[in-house]
Amino acid sequence: MEYDNSNSSESSSPGTRYELLETISMLKMYISLLESTIETPKVEQSQVTKESSKLYSGEGAAVSRDKPDVQTELCRNIYQFAKVQCINFKRDSRFIFEILNSENIVKSDLYTIEILVDDKGRGKLGKCVLPDCINVNSILWQYPIDNLNNVKHFLKSCKRNIDCYFCRLQQINELKILLSKIQNGCVCHNNDVTLIELTMHNVKDVYTYDIHDVIMYLHYHFDEARPYKLYASTVANDVVRSPTFQRRLNMYFVPFLKKDLSPAFMQVINSCVEFIWQKVLVDNEDNVEVYECEERICENEEDGGYVDQFLYRRDRRLRTTNEGEMPFEITSDKDEAKIDTLH
Repeated sequence: MEYDNSNSSESSSPGTRYELLETISMLKMYISLLESTIETPKVEQSQVTKESSKLYSGEGAAVSRDKPDVQTELCRNIYQFAKVQCINFKRDSRFIFEILNSENIVKSDLYTIEILVDDKGRGKLGKCVLPDCINVNSILWQYPIDNLNNVKHFLKSCKRNIDCYFCRLQQINELKILLSKIQNGCVCHNNDVTLIELTMHNVKDVYTYDIHDVIMYLHYHFDEARPYKLYASTVANDVVRSPTFQRRLNMYFVPFLKKDLSPAFMQVINSCVEFIWQKVLVDNEDNVEVYECEERICENEEDGGYVDQFLYRRDRRLRTTNEGEMPFEITSDKDEAKIDTLH
């Protein structure tokens, strides 16, 4: 009697296909795990164990004895690499990561990112709870998570964007406190704090004794806590300023490229080089006092060396630049910092 096994083969085909897809998905996770292990420096095992302890409790963390717990190890290594903790997962299909606040940055909101994995082992972005100013699509374009190897980079970039946003926000709030009792100065910013405008009235030129109302602009990248470009101008747009004046005005605000907003602000307003800000302090509605720094030009070697060193460090070519070319706006990029010139 001849046995026909065609039906048996057809019936087992879906199960075999599912097992193959599951194996492929598992292998991709192994690859991501190995790459994370290679790229990530060793950290204390106790810290990793503490941060990932939640993965061992509950239904989502049940582990088969005859199968390596790749998901848990993957989450551990993602925490090592990106400092982003996996707080829940469903085997081979869903991971939820929590982005905690950095040190010295206070925020009460809970931010989470859900990563989904399909039956072909490809990643997909699920539900995200993030600040409105975070452009997730832009980060996703840079690190597409359909390749699971990019998940750790995507999460790290999201965390950095969030941390830098709150760092900029904290800096601007501290600066507002300093300005709260100064009548002739104010600061404002856009929603994502990537553009900050500082307005200062009654700024005196120490050479000409002219009084100017000045606006200083700071431009930020989303993933940076310090500005990459600074530009200052006077409020009187109908008056054409010389390149020399423009350069001096920009140099007056140079500390904002090197320090946080409040320390930079204190250094600028206490400076008597090039310009002097005549501050109007308001103690209360009936008590208004005008404070003006001593009218002198600081020509000591320390002050002169400060500006000279800043320019030299960012563009050595400035030492050989024609004196007719004056800096118009100052930039301070990490990769290719430069000072634009006005011809």
